Amino acid sequence: MPICKWCGEVQPLNLGTVKYFERDFICKKCSMSPNELGKVLAQEALDKSNIGGQTMNLNKLMPIQKRLDDHIKDEQNLHGQDLLDKKILSLQVELGELANEWRGFKFWKVDPKPRTKVICNQCSGDGKGFFSGKTWTGKKEICITCGGTGKLNHKNPLLEEYVDCLHFILSIGLDKNFTHMIFEPVKDQDKDITFQFNQLFKKIGDFHMYQTTGNFIAIKSLFVGLGEMLGFTWEQIEQAYLDKNKVNHERQENGY
Repeated sequence: MPICKWCGEVQPLNLGTVKYFERDFICKKCSMSPNELGKVLAQEALDKSNIGGQTMNLNKLMPIQKRLDDHIKDEQNLHGQDLLDKKILSLQVELGELANEWRGFKFWKVDPKPRTKVICNQCSGDGKGFFSGKTWTGKKEICITCGGTGKLNHKNPLLEEYVDCLHFILSIGLDKNFTHMIFEPVKDQDKDITFQFNQLFKKIGDFHMYQTTGNFIAIKSLFVGLGEMLGFTWEQIEQAYLDKNKVNHERQENGY
């Protein structure tokens, strides 16, 4: 089996995947241009990165985010304007709203549990009401809106705030042309979500001052790690992002 003289990896004996140079083999990856190699390495990193055991592919969402960004610029007449500072501030605000729905830092609360469901507005969370049916009965009945649970299961405020943050991270990446990057989820070793939030806020601040590739990769890594710590699967994140993206387009059409 040939061995690449540059990376030292054993290569399959297939002349279609290796190049012969001065009687030494150079694998296809090592013979690529820096731009080509960057794309391959980025994809490999994405294949390794996962939430809940599922492949996480943020690059897949980039063109979807670009369409939304362009739609907003068209509707709000923002073409040619530098929106980066506002997007960074928006990301910090959305991250604060995510922390507020998580609630774990609220040591003064009796029940600082995450808000993953919305209280039913029909029964005000009681699960029962006098007008649960079409006919007045004079007594409380099970609420037909929430099925007696008092909550609306189809809404998850915590997840919705998370994907709001994701929208701005992707948008910032598009503005800086940071679209193909190697990164892996980074989580606090002690699984301290408060610490993870603080680290992410700090790194966003660092990026505001120094808009480097390294700082942006750190933001993505910490953010994806936070998603893991909050218990989200990539399938949930991707679907929630697509749902909210559709809502954001509709808002532009309706003069939001």
